[in-house]
Amino acid sequence: MKNKKFITTDFIEKKLISKKNRFKVTKKEINEIKKLFLRGNILISGACGSIGKAFTIRMLNLNYKKLYLLDKNENSLTELNREILIKSKSKIKKIKFICSDITSLDIDEFLLKNKISIYLNFAAIKHVRSEESLESIKYMFRTNGLSFCPSKKHRLKIFFSVSSDKAVNSTSMLGVSKYLMEQNLADYSKKFPSVFVSSARFANVAFSNGSYLEYIKKRIENKITFGLPMRISRYFITIEEAISICFKSILKKNKNKIIIPSSKLIKKDIKLERLVKAILNIYGYNIYFTNKILKVKPKYFPVIPNNTELEGQKNFEEFFDLKKEKPIKLIKDSVEVIALKKELNSNIKIKKLLNLNSKEKITKYLEKEISFFSTKKKFKIVSQII
Repeated sequence: MKNKKFITTDFIEKKLISKKNRFKVTKKEINEIKKLFLRGNILISGACGSIGKAFTIRMLNLNYKKLYLLDKNENSLTELNREILIKSKSKIKKIKFICSDITSLDIDEFLLKNKISIYLNFAAIKHVRSEESLESIKYMFRTNGLSFCPSKKHRLKIFFSVSSDKAVNSTSMLGVSKYLMEQNLADYSKKFPSVFVSSARFANVAFSNGSYLEYIKKRIENKITFGLPMRISRYFITIEEAISICFKSILKKNKNKIIIPSSKLIKKDIKLERLVKAILNIYGYNIYFTNKILKVKPKYFPVIPNNTELEGQKNFEEFFDLKKEKPIKLIKDSVEVIALKKELNSNIKIKKLLNLNSKEKITKYLEKEISFFSTKKKFKIVSQII
């Protein structure tokens, strides 16, 4: 390929992940969604993340009374503002941009003051690197598991919060934080049964902000050596597919459910090594394994392999717990569903965790309180990987 530096993520996704949107929303589902959002006051938190932003842009086609976009990144909010002005200038009067961290916002006060009827939470910490310092660990649990959830019904009709396949049998505190998020969501649905509550467990979203695939694409284009975890396999979906799963999650039939991609559509996880080789081939390179940083040659790209266990990283992901959860297979549908189920008092557990003063104490606490959680003794911390 002549112009190696300008290969789009869309081209790579269609080549290696999926040629089409496997979870496309049907016309009937679109009509239902339009009715749900009609004349509503809507809050989207994490509005500038990969999924939150794409979801927000899709929302411009819907009619609503007021749309509140919350994100902690001021520059990204400004960029989103500019993009909305270009795409739909008429909608800008209905939109408010709020620069705030979900952990510093009084979510109850905000929902009450602005008469929010639909609350869609995309705010999350998603990297295991967040587990490498005490302050980051506590911030992760506040963001993912605690601060997002209101304590009262207010005027809410729909409450959705995004989860992750990392919540299932997790070996990382990150995964446990998303598991506790699901528990808080289930608790809320029991306290306020009239509110529609749902969630979605994603696979890894290819080329999303901060993702491994986005990282290696940039390294390849800038001709810089990168590290490759050799033992890890992952399921991948595109950002477009992630948005479709979110929309399907708020359909009436999915109340009090967690949505997962259908096993008929996501059949096999992909080994990162295989995927990286394929991406390099698209750019015209063969992989060259080395243990040091080297200059890129015309046909060979230097990559540093890592064969050790990484802290918090599972070698493979799964969408549901085989022992506790049985997905309901929907005929002619692209997703399956699992019931939201409360098993413990998540708020109390997170608040106790936040009072502990070392990573070791938090680890021991989680191993005692969360049945599936266990850490591995021999591992390399992720920050050591290039």
